[in-house]
Amino acid sequence: MLRDWNAVCVTDAADVAEQVTPIGTEPRDGGALPAVDELEPEAQRVLAAVPRRPPAGTSTVAVAAGVGLDAALRHLGLLAAGGFVERGSAGWRRKPSNTGGHGDSVSP
Repeated sequence: MLRDWNAVCVTDAADVAEQVTPIGTEPRDGGALPAVDELEPEAQRVLAAVPRRPPAGTSTVAVAAGVGLDAALRHLGLLAAGGFVERGSAGWRRKPSNTGGHGDSVSP
């Protein structure tokens, strides 16, 4: 399944940081997650498309971010693993503890 869908297995915060940090830049020491403004551009768009309230479905987030459903799912999973968003029974929303402003740093 990993090969068929080009999925990446992440096992800890360092793996998540590596996946959401733009290519050519180094993740922060100790695997700390990047600040919101350091996420790759597509991940930033997906994060910006996730509402604080009420939650939104994956397809709604994908359309709002201007990405395909597969890309939205990939980014939402990584953003959730990184503590930026959470998934509930009604859909995705930004985590209350994440203000989402530029320069914010989020640790798992």
